[in-house]
Amino acid sequence: MKKFLNISVIALVAMGSLGLSSCSHEEDDIFNENAATRLAGTITTYSDILTQNGGKWELEYFTTSDEPGYVYVMTFNKNGTVTMAGQNQWIGKAKTGDPSSTTPYYASETSLWEVITDNGPVLSFNSYNSIFHLFSDPADLPSTTVNEGGHGHTGDYEFDIMKYSDNGDTLYLQGKKHEVNMIMTRIPASTDDKTYMNEVTAMADSFFNANISENYINLPGGSRYVVLDGSTSIMTTYPENGDPVVQSTTHNFIITRTGLSLMSPMTLHDSIDGKDYSVQHFVRQADGSLLCTDDNKTTITADYLSGCVASKNMSWKLALGSVGLGGRFLDEYNTLVTDMKAFNSSTLSSMHFGWNASAGRYELNFPFTFKNSRKQTVKATGIIIANVVAVDHNTVKFAFDFDDPVYSDTKQVNYVYGKAYYNSVPGLKAFIDDIAATSFTLSTADVLAPVSITMADQGNAENFIKINVYNP
Repeated sequence: MKKFLNISVIALVAMGSLGLSSCSHEEDDIFNENAATRLAGTITTYSDILTQNGGKWELEYFTTSDEPGYVYVMTFNKNGTVTMAGQNQWIGKAKTGDPSSTTPYYASETSLWEVITDNGPVLSFNSYNSIFHLFSDPADLPSTTVNEGGHGHTGDYEFDIMKYSDNGDTLYLQGKKHEVNMIMTRIPASTDDKTYMNEVTAMADSFFNANISENYINLPGGSRYVVLDGSTSIMTTYPENGDPVVQSTTHNFIITRTGLSLMSPMTLHDSIDGKDYSVQHFVRQADGSLLCTDDNKTTITADYLSGCVASKNMSWKLALGSVGLGGRFLDEYNTLVTDMKAFNSSTLSSMHFGWNASAGRYELNFPFTFKNSRKQTVKATGIIIANVVAVDHNTVKFAFDFDDPVYSDTKQVNYVYGKAYYNSVPGLKAFIDDIAATSFTLSTADVLAPVSITMADQGNAENFIKINVYNP
């Protein structure tokens, strides 16, 4: 048998060859065995592949394009049993009895398996396993507004074995009933199932972050596609500068311990080099990006770091003190703290900036407390009108505006506080002025989910300010 050749084709060739030999006695039979014997050998071959080297596999399991994929770890034993381990919200709903549960829940269960034949070899999980067969159960799904009675998740529990890799460590399956393509990959026999699933869940949590509003698919020619809703594992994509309504498409995917795989290949057109690129499988890189293994060129990242800092969809909080400031910025902050105390016993609580949609501008906010004339502690917030300029992909500059008439409107007390403290607290003025005078080079540990960014003085990286995504 040649690897990567569909077994059903072999069976047809075998039967056709036998038929020809029975009509002609002039040529010897092409095969030494009949079709039934050959199919029995196929069953043995795949059963051996599944159980050899410890028999432990990762299955990338999909139901329909409306759901994300789910990882299962399966250990196949020669006695016909298989131990399945999974960790997802649907196992949680079933095991806890709470239909509102969305927390990934780990469970492991042993049931039966067998390789049988139809038009070719079929991997059948032929006894009920509550953590796996729940996807093929036709019952209505808990906690959904739609009645799915009669089809449930529309998942499969029997799979046509389409082909296998040269080393026998990858099996390509297709759901027997719903024809969804899936992949099984051998993993070390020493793998602890629960640890493995915890690592998968942790990987999922660290990929797309709900606080990062947009990600991007970066094509080799230079074009980008916007990625929305990545944290749901069902992404919406459209060309950058394209029409998000007319040109949007959705694609579900699975997050594994090493990366991400779409249920089906996605073809994207690069308007710069004029080429089409088909992408499906991505592996996480050291910088947090995802690299497409289909072409080893296409990547998925967040926006350029300057675009993230200047985004109208995100706010950023300065990590004050020695944890988030370095060099002269830390020295200036310490002076700021002293000067605010001296001014009127004020204490800076935090400092954050972002786009104010209602005002249509960027603003720097600094909440603080102070003592009033009756020695009572009062909470207040100062606001300074700001502007964030993306100089290039990894560089930003700040500017602050103190000439806007809003500062003179006594009803706009936060703006009044902002300008008054800037003019009255030397340490605050020095800190703000230095930020405005500096060009910042940006860096992050994770370009896919840059929830924390370091802004370093372009002239001396020892002077830096760390900022984190802020959700007021």
